Amino acid sequence: MTEPLQPILYRGHYIDFIPSLIQAPKTEVIDIRARESADLLGQIKWYGAWRKYSFFPFPNCVFEKKCLNDIIRVMDMLERRRKNR
Repeated sequence: MTEPLQPILYRGHYIDFIPSLIQAPKTEVIDIRARESADLLGQIKWYGAWRKYSFFPFPNCVFEKKCLNDIIRVMDMLERRRKNR
């Protein structure tokens, strides 16, 4: 298993959430990586049209409900942090 370059923000059941090396000026961008392979599966980033953090999956990635619950948990955490700024 390859260790990420950035510290892990949150460890899900099967996926890790890592701050992206490429950040937006005002909002966080989080890479979602498979824990076993370190493959990049998608990102959580700000979606201005909805004024919320949203999940942007990469093509041909499949997620089960534990992973989706972890993604929701991290999106909620990011929105709380944004509100508290």
